Amino acid sequence: MRNQLKNINRLYNVAYNTIATINGRLSYERVTDCIIRLADMVAETETPEFFLQETGEHNEFRLDDLLVGAYWHFTEWHSGQFSKGYQALSAIGRIFSPGCTNGPEKGTGEQIAYELLHQLAGGIVVSFRKFPDGDIIALWDDNSASPGYITSYQHIGQHSAASPELLDELEVATSEEYQSLLNELESRDYLVTVADETE
Repeated sequence: MRNQLKNINRLYNVAYNTIATINGRLSYERVTDCIIRLADMVAETETPEFFLQETGEHNEFRLDDLLVGAYWHFTEWHSGQFSKGYQALSAIGRIFSPGCTNGPEKGTGEQIAYELLHQLAGGIVVSFRKFPDGDIIALWDDNSASPGYITSYQHIGQHSAASPELLDELEVATSEEYQSLLNELESRDYLVTVADETE
């Protein structure tokens, strides 16, 4: 079992070093293969829970965060029952059951893993906010802005760097308020997932 735990740790590090760094070595498809293998190995070795929580504990996300974040990612990013994404979802489903939850827990390593996988797949996770004057802004972090900033997009001005503090300072826009900005982003070939859905 000790060798199996070492192998799980090695595989986690390979996945982490691709997902959480700018110049990762693996393609999205290879990371998906890696996650499938990780989930299978965890299921087959009856991995202790403390090991899942300790592996990567000083990184942006731990092993358990990676598996939960990947589960939520693949619920949105698979192309049918016979796809590699669905295979990953099924493999993780052997060791994780979402219960009554409906996405990664906000502000945790599982949300970070979810968002980074989304970016690796070619998508962005966008938060829509509303200024007091009613203007809507789209905010996301894809590591393309200067350090300490995130990416923003508005109808007028389009792309710009923005302070991440805007996420907390501004009111969350409703789907009706942000719909035209979402349409504009999608017309520019962005694959958008809305971070905080409201009515």
